[in-house]
Amino acid sequence: MLLEPRRKSKKVAIRGIFPGARVVRGVDWQWEDQDGSNGRRGKVNEIQDWSAASPRSAAYVVWDNGAKNLYRVGFEGMVSVAVHVIVQLTVTFEV
Repeated sequence: MLLEPRRKSKKVAIRGIFPGARVVRGVDWQWEDQDGSNGRRGKVNEIQDWSAASPRSAAYVVWDNGAKNLYRVGFEGMVSVAVHVIVQLTVTFEV
């Protein structure tokens, strides 16, 4: 369904790791060269649960070399992947 633009609505920038974000190794990387080597980039396909007790604490990443895997993004404070290019989405909502 298409909606007309809302002229007086507030716009808010959303930042972080979300589907479509480009990522590189984070500070807690422990996965050898699954990404192809340090500095290689990947794309987040989906945010998932690392465990049932820790919802939305992992990102499923497809690396530019074709490898795919699930990485921590908050599970027990660990960050295996970090945002490489800040992608900014703008969401409009009525206040």
